[in-house]
Amino acid sequence: MIDFILQNKEWLFSGVGISVVLGIIAISRKMLHGKRDKDKTNEVVIHLSASREMINSAAQKNVIPIERLRTISFKEIEDAIEKTAPLQKDEVKKNFTGIKIGWDTYLKGASKNDEGIVLLRLSPGPDLMDRLYTVSCRVSLQDYRELGVLPEGSRIRIHGEIASADRFDVELIDVKLFFLDG
Repeated sequence: MIDFILQNKEWLFSGVGISVVLGIIAISRKMLHGKRDKDKTNEVVIHLSASREMINSAAQKNVIPIERLRTISFKEIEDAIEKTAPLQKDEVKKNFTGIKIGWDTYLKGASKNDEGIVLLRLSPGPDLMDRLYTVSCRVSLQDYRELGVLPEGSRIRIHGEIASADRFDVELIDVKLFFLDG
């Protein structure tokens, strides 16, 4: 080994020789550390067995209904009814019945009956508060106590099904209210 170093000292101690030696050392260290890292990783395998009956039973209990909301707007309903011939308006209005919607509205007014049911009158837009356009629905004050202190103009997101539609009014049933800030 010493004879090899003496015979090749110029080559070994020049830049090329040092690079080759350092490269061999780096590769060998990487290979050693790579094996150690692989040995350190733990693998956990969990095997769960269940009968087909158990899976079907669990699936039936955890069914979450998906509600599809249409992106149709109050303005689109108004335009469709307005642009229709007078004798066809009733048919067009019927086409909107049963559609599930989700709209951001603004509290226009509310009245409560003796049973605690609140008739809400909502505006489809902040700039339409003083106009005839109204989204109406009935909800229980017990379910939405916030209505007792909510000021006029408050933003309310409403999800529901269209029970009837007219050029200026849309009545919703099966509604859910979400009170929004600002």
